[in-house]
Amino acid sequence: MEKEWAQLSPAEKKEERFAAWRKPSGGKIFQPQAEQKFKSRVDRFIAAYKVEKPDRVPVSLNVGATPAHLAGSNLHSVMYDYEKPKISD
Repeated sequence: MEKEWAQLSPAEKKEERFAAWRKPSGGKIFQPQAEQKFKSRVDRFIAAYKVEKPDRVPVSLNVGATPAHLAGSNLHSVMYDYEKPKISD
């Protein structure tokens, strides 16, 4: 029987989170090659978080709302104003 979340040690909680990262959030990936690439990317980030040497340096750009601002809008409008015409309209 598995332990309850509250009974796990911090290291065990971290490993549980890493295991959840390895699973695609939308369910199954249908192409084996895509699934292998997904898992290698996740493992790369996990290695970096564990301060191990990854196969290469992982990069995650935090662009935030920059695309919305560059398009002359704001993040709230882009996310919630479905009736607002888009730039491509």
